[in-house]
Amino acid sequence: KDIIRKKMAAGEKDGLSALIVISLDDYRRIADKFGAHAGNVFAREAALRIKTLFGEKDIIGRIADDRLVVYIGGIGDAKAAYAKALKVREYLSNIVLPGNINVECSLGLSII
Repeated sequence: KDIIRKKMAAGEKDGLSALIVISLDDYRRIADKFGAHAGNVFAREAALRIKTLFGEKDIIGRIADDRLVVYIGGIGDAKAAYAKALKVREYLSNIVLPGNINVECSLGLSII
């Protein structure tokens, strides 16, 4: 959280920045069915998989049990940020967990 706050406060010199908040809709169901550890593994794995969609300068973090955040610096424009957010949702929706649990998420997007 602190790294993202510092980046936002400093401003991005390479143009617009974006913040994507990802709510892992299935987190509670997984934690209830398989235990808190399984829910944490699920959130960690989701973050690691999402990381492959972004560059080295982008920051991915977990801000709550079921919430991840992505800070994208120098995104260019709002269309590019929206496209990235859609890619995250599409990428996560293609994951099927043991027990035929499909990964679903809700997204929030802010252009900074």
